[in-house]
Amino acid sequence: MFNVCYNCGLYRADKLIDPAGPYAICPECGHRHPFRRLPLFIVGGASGSGKSTLCQALTGVVTEAVLLDADLLWRPEFDRPEEGYRDYFELWLRLCKNIGQSGRPVMLFGAGMGAPDNMEPRVERRYFSRLHYLALVCEDERLAARLRGRPQWRASRDESFIEGQIQFNRWHKNHGPKADPPIQLLDTTELSVQDTARQITQWLSEYLESKPENFAW
Repeated sequence: MFNVCYNCGLYRADKLIDPAGPYAICPECGHRHPFRRLPLFIVGGASGSGKSTLCQALTGVVTEAVLLDADLLWRPEFDRPEEGYRDYFELWLRLCKNIGQSGRPVMLFGAGMGAPDNMEPRVERRYFSRLHYLALVCEDERLAARLRGRPQWRASRDESFIEGQIQFNRWHKNHGPKADPPIQLLDTTELSVQDTARQITQWLSEYLESKPENFAW
């Protein structure tokens, strides 16, 4: 938890980053804390696109990254759309940053995390070399059928909820590749879970195989 400076003891999330180290520099005393500036891999998409299913299918199979489902930390107090869910996104970035200090990056599965506008402006974003975005998408009819087929307790059968997720699905298709940074799309309409898992693994491997030795990849 190096938001607390090891030299002066003050808590500052907004440390200055020197990528040459990389170092996180305390704004109060100038202490230069070396750290691993890894990337963060984010798998997003609308509800029903397959995020949780794929996270479960890949956990224990993909060992080059730590796989986490963003729903794990959701609590009612984070439901603050008027603030852009800022505290929730900052919490996840802080957690992923600290996990990365063990030497493995995180692959995070979450709907809101998959939109660059939600993640790139955050204070804790500076501790990552890059955020890589992949969105699971599918045809509208398939998405609606998946949501209607869920158990009642998941409360996903309401038609207004389904329509909202269809619009979010379309947003990824129409705007994802033009986002900054761009969102790569993976259409799961006709893919099995196993085939989708293989493509996500390949997406991850393309970046892992090209990483330089200083971990700033």
